[in-house]
Amino acid sequence: MAFNKSLSISSATPTQHIVQRAHFGGNALHRVNISDEAQVMSHFTQSASALGLSDQYRTGAFVLASFFAGISGALLVHYIGTVNPKRFGVHEMVFVLVWAIVGGTSKFYGPILGVVVLTLVNEVALRAIGLDTVRPLIYGIILLGFILFLPNGLESLVPKIISRWKLKK
Repeated sequence: MAFNKSLSISSATPTQHIVQRAHFGGNALHRVNISDEAQVMSHFTQSASALGLSDQYRTGAFVLASFFAGISGALLVHYIGTVNPKRFGVHEMVFVLVWAIVGGTSKFYGPILGVVVLTLVNEVALRAIGLDTVRPLIYGIILLGFILFLPNGLESLVPKIISRWKLKK
């Protein structure tokens, strides 16, 4: 199926358009003020149920997360061509968990930061010096370091960096 470039806004591929729209949608959702009801539902589920608060926020969050998981699955199939259940073992899922913990989980961009940083560590550092076989050990050391010294992940550094950058101006 060919796409007519004269009708598109840019020369980006359809995959790039999907990623850009998902990124902008996530940033727009991040800027929306979440009500007190949603925050209570996320932190104190039993107390919220006792108070009679509805589960619509939890359901909405689940639907939104499922949407993004579906987009990522579609992009993965597009990238590798085929997917089977043996592709996703415990080994890969541990790496996904490490990416999320290193990046942080309270902001939209936290896990993305984790993936970018750990991919750079893997591709640039580990493969360049020939330590690709000990990647699980190095990821474990990185994970312990983040749990001990930066428990909120890399996303907790972003406001500090922005405030320092504004002070320099």
